[in-house]
Amino acid sequence: MDLPMTANVRASIGLALLIVFAMTLGGCVSGAKVTSDIKVPKPLVDSVPISVGLHITKELGEAFHEEKIVQHGKFTIELGESQKHLFNQVFGALFSKVVPVQSLAEPPPDIAGIIVPRIIDADISIPHQTPGDFYEVWIQYSIRIVGSDGEEITDWIVPAYGRANRHNFSNPLDRPKQALEKARNNAIRDAATQITFEFARQPEIRDWLSKI
Repeated sequence: MDLPMTANVRASIGLALLIVFAMTLGGCVSGAKVTSDIKVPKPLVDSVPISVGLHITKELGEAFHEEKIVQHGKFTIELGESQKHLFNQVFGALFSKVVPVQSLAEPPPDIAGIIVPRIIDADISIPHQTPGDFYEVWIQYSIRIVGSDGEEITDWIVPAYGRANRHNFSNPLDRPKQALEKARNNAIRDAATQITFEFARQPEIRDWLSKI
């Protein structure tokens, strides 16, 4: 025989269903994974008439960043696929010739130095972590330059930042991925801009270029 539910039981069930419904609607995001590539336009600047080497390590070429955010899932951004293109575009604009270097131990002849970029840190922020509607991405680069004599010239740290407003994307289900992708792309473009316009202003780099 079915027993009638008391008011307290009905209230408890209703509260439980309300909590589940709220979590389903948006309290818990299932994360996002950004794997698409990004193209960076070649900067329009006057190039220095010398040849340099560019060493893209395997670590940089396969770089990604992943964060698990409590109640919001796992967020992953691939970074490595874009780096070879990014640095070839930037340094291809800054110098008259860029030569790929496979190993620092065997540098090609007739180059003024070798540029070795790497990612030393990355971070993600979603709207639920900070006030506002923005997904944010931070990437910290190291731009190391080794002279033709094998001596280190500089190890320049370049912080890059990008963000995107989730409300700029119409599909609620795709917003986390689309906004995170836009924020990552903006961070990479920020890195390109900073390296392009600040490179020759670094004291060690300026001294190196003046001696060539």
